Amino acid sequence: MTIYPNGNPKAAAAKGKAQYHAIPTPALRECGGAMQQGEEKYGLVNWRVEGQEVSASTYVDALMRHLHKWMEGEQCSDDTRHIFPEGVHHLGHVMACCAILIDAERGGHMIDDRPSAARGKRPGEVKASRTEPRRSGPAVSHVNWKSCECAACWTRRDVEGMPQPSLTEAVKRAAKPRKRRGALGATPGP
Repeated sequence: MTIYPNGNPKAAAAKGKAQYHAIPTPALRECGGAMQQGEEKYGLVNWRVEGQEVSASTYVDALMRHLHKWMEGEQCSDDTRHIFPEGVHHLGHVMACCAILIDAERGGHMIDDRPSAARGKRPGEVKASRTEPRRSGPAVSHVNWKSCECAACWTRRDVEGMPQPSLTEAVKRAAKPRKRRGALGATPGP
């Protein structure tokens, strides 16, 4: 008889996955309020609209403004009192900006116009013109991203214009036993 955590086999399968229950509810509420204001002003998930990519600097500037207002002692944004009586917390706006940046970067809808220092260059190596900001794609480090089934790889194939594997191919691939590799990717000896 196999013993599972909490007596539930699903708990064992969920080990090592994102723990959404650990995100504090008040933080989610504030982030949701900020997203609601964004929807009212700009439209639902407007950063995902094809052809309307967003610049990273736009959201970094917005999150820094909200962070600085909070640092100066202002808790909530005055222009959001119609959402919550006290207004939406400035840190909720910071969370919303970060969420949009992550989603836009992973989905390939972000124009990466961060300063060159963020790309590993020293200030002296900056070119005078930045007319062609780097367009980001999904942040995937998988070597086998062309056949991987995770959401980020699936998105990268969409961004690259590659066909997606059929569901039957994915099921067959998932059912195949995988070779185990030793340290540093070496195949274990005999």
